[in-house]
Order: sequence, then structure tokens, then C-alpha cells
Amino acid sequence: MLLTWLKHGTGLFWVSGKAGSGKSTLMKFIANHPTTRRSLEEWASPKGVVIATHYFWAAGTEIQKSQHGLLRSLLYDICRMCPKHILDICPVRWSRTNLMDSTHAREWSTHELLEALRALARRTVTLAKYCMFIDGVDEFNGDHFELCQVLKELSASPNVKCCLSSRPFNVFEDAFGGGQCQKLNIHDLTREDISVYAQSRLMEHPRWTEASFSKEQMETVINSITERADGVFLWVFLVTRSLRDGLVNGDTVRDLQKRLESLPTDLEAFFKHMLDLVEDHYHQTMARVLRIAINARQSLDLQFYQIYEFEAEDEDYALNQSTEWYAPGRLDATLDQCRRRINARCGGLLEIRNNRVEFLHRTVRDFFLTREMNDYLCQKAGNDFMVNLSTIKVYVFLFRCWLQNETWFPLAQDEPFSRESLKYANDAIEEYEDAALMLLDAVGDLYQNIAGSSDFDFLNVPPDYIFRSEILRAGVDKYVSIKLRKFPSFFDSIFESPL
Repeated sequence: MLLTWLKHGTGLFWVSGKAGSGKSTLMKFIANHPTTRRSLEEWASPKGVVIATHYFWAAGTEIQKSQHGLLRSLLYDICRMCPKHILDICPVRWSRTNLMDSTHAREWSTHELLEALRALARRTVTLAKYCMFIDGVDEFNGDHFELCQVLKELSASPNVKCCLSSRPFNVFEDAFGGGQCQKLNIHDLTREDISVYAQSRLMEHPRWTEASFSKEQMETVINSITERADGVFLWVFLVTRSLRDGLVNGDTVRDLQKRLESLPTDLEAFFKHMLDLVEDHYHQTMARVLRIAINARQSLDLQFYQIYEFEAEDEDYALNQSTEWYAPGRLDATLDQCRRRINARCGGLLEIRNNRVEFLHRTVRDFFLTREMNDYLCQKAGNDFMVNLSTIKVYVFLFRCWLQNETWFPLAQDEPFSRESLKYANDAIEEYEDAALMLLDAVGDLYQNIAGSSDFDFLNVPPDYIFRSEILRAGVDKYVSIKLRKFPSFFDSIFESPL
């Protein structure tokens, strides 16, 4: 069906499936597979073909979940492959572009981006045809109905078609599932793959052999998993992990069947089940670590969580803890213990990959963002826990370490940790103004130690000017307002404006 659409079809093709069913994996596979390009070349012949992609992600940056980001991604891919089109579809922008001076170029508006794509779709004479692969339309953070209308409008052109994926929400069923578009239910394809995957996961355990179970018993368990999975690979991963725990315990096939039947088939209910298995005395730590991970602007390094653990012993560790303690040898020796604690206290919903702490799957973070689970974690974490303030404390301590150990510190390659701390500053001030201001003022004092560093172009620049510039660039308006009320000349400079 999909191959036929790639070669001969028009309009929209919709890949529908539940969360965790492998839609994103399939979309990336299709978009990058050589057969896709060959099939699209057959559709576009004698013209060329351009493939444009966008992958929505609700937990990502603004550009990953907005219409603006979608349009930018698509237009960039198209113009990169067909630069001759730029003059035709962006004439006003092109006429105002000065290749020798881009300092006054204005930001692209969503309307301007959309009009450029509309101009492309309206063209009757083109150098190519265009196929757009757009994953996770349900993770768009705006009006889904409006987005559906835009995509249907663009794909009405004989030179443009779109392959989309999403969960089977009503708005997408209405827009794409009524016979006007071709549709693929991903669970219709994956039954055999689910069976093979479940078998391979259990085969990794030494007790899953015909010496322990008969062939018929093993087939019964695999068939039960396949039936209950309903095409959701993530569910199979979680279930087989539980069954392997049963194999460790010496479970009989009857025990394994009971274990399987006791596990929820709904992913969110399964996630809650995993949390309920965490021992009670770990609940506060579990909730606090999960809230830090949910609140983080990006996945955090394992070292971050290791340092956060200092807070349990000293709330003011960010400024009090000796940085000499934090040496490379001692760091490596204690990281494994931190990894074990995260695994034990977070129910397996966080994983460490390449020393980065990430959610088991993107749907896990979505689950924690629901009102019910947010209330659950806040209650477990305690009223005295302030997630943004705790995050800033870690970055301030890391900044102090970086100042002392710049030659070896592994996380200091991209930017000083003070800049990371400023991303959480406004929210931290809302949580606990006095404590947040004390930390930010301390960062300002620490900047005194890096004046004259050529790495950051600080030569001949007053240290307080450096910090003020960072505060303004980061948009920490609450700190700015407080300082200006107390010290009206705080942002004055004898040299120039901090911006």
C-alpha cells in the first residue's frame, strides 16, 4: 500500500498507531530508505524529487513542537535541495537580503514561511516534485484542526504530497481517515514482528529454553504477549522485562501467565504500576529525581544527579562543598553507585544512555506531564522541594568546579554552567526569591575569577559587565527588575550597553 502510494499516489498518506507502537521508528526508516527515493523518483519523473522531513516532539524545544518549526524545517530542506526556487517563492525576502551584511535580517514569521510553501505548491512549472514526511502530528502544540487544514491544502498540489504519522485521535480520523487519504494502521503490520521481538527478548535469559519449558508452553506465552500487545512495542519491552524477572525467580509457566495477565495493557497504567513497585522509603527521592528530569530543558548528565545528591546532606552545598573533593578519580568511582540508585528508585522509567539520564520512552514524559501524575509527584516530593532552585544549585557547583578544573572537566566543552543555570532562574525566583538571588549573586561574584580569559573574549572587560550581559541575554527579567528597584544604576557601564 505505502509503496504504491510512493510510486503513484497523491495527497496524504496517514500512518496511525498507538503511543509506543513504533510510528517514529517507521517514519525515520521510510524517509531514509533508498527504496523510498527510487519510488518517489518514479512518481516525479521526468522531474527530480525533493524529500523534506520534520519530527514533532512535545517534550522538545519550541521549534520541535510548533507550526513555525515545522514550516522552517520543510522550507529549509526544499531550498537546500532547490536553491533556484528561493527567488520565486520568497521574492520579498530575497530582495531585502544583503549577502554582505546579515546583521539586520529579521526573523521569519510563521505567516511568511507558510506563504512561501503555498507559493511552491501553486507553481505549475517546477524543477522537482516534493514529498514531505511529518512524524508525530499529535505532538504539535497548537490547533490540530488548523494544522490538518494546512497539510491538506499543501498536499492538494499535484507537485506535493505528505506522509504523516500520529496517534488515532478523533481530529485526525476526521481529517485523514474518511477515505480521502490512504491510511495504514501500524498494528496491522507488526503482529509477526511483535512475536519475534518478544521471543528474542526472552531468549536472552538462560532459563527460557526447552530444558525448562516445553515448546508448547513457550508458544503459549509468546502468543499471549502478542495478543495483548495490540501492536505496542514499548509494552512488549516492559512486559518481557517483568517476565525475565520471573525467570530469575524460577517462575513456572503458570506463574508467568499469571504475571502476564496481572500487567496492565494500557501504557499509562503500566507506568503507574512500575512506580507502585518502588519501595516506600524511596518515594521522596524518586519523585524529586523525576521532577528534575521532567523539568530539564534537555536530558542531563549522570554527574548532574550525582551532585544533586549533596543537597540531602547540605542545602547550601552549591557554595559550601569543596570543589577539591570533586576530582576525576573519585568522580568515576562513584558514578556507578549513582546509576544503581537511579535504577532502583525510579521504577525503570529513567535509563542511562551514554551517561545521559533519559526517559525510557517519550511517552513516559508525556505521562508525567498529566495533571494526575504531576500532583502525584509533587505530593511525594514534598512541599519544601523546589525543582528549579535545586537545578540551579547543581549548575552553580559545576561552575565552581569548572573554574578550578577547567583542563579536565568533561562537561565544560560547550558553555560555562552559569549560562545553563540562568535558564531556570526566573522560575527559581518564583519558587524562593531570597535563595535564588543569593545563588545568582554568587555566580556574579564567581565571574570575577574568569576576567581576562581569552576563551570567552573577556579581555579588558569588567567582570561585573560579563555577568550582567549574561543575565540580560538569558532574559532573566525577574532578577533584572529586582536589581533595578534596589540599585537603579546596576546595569550601567562605563564602556557600553551590556547588550
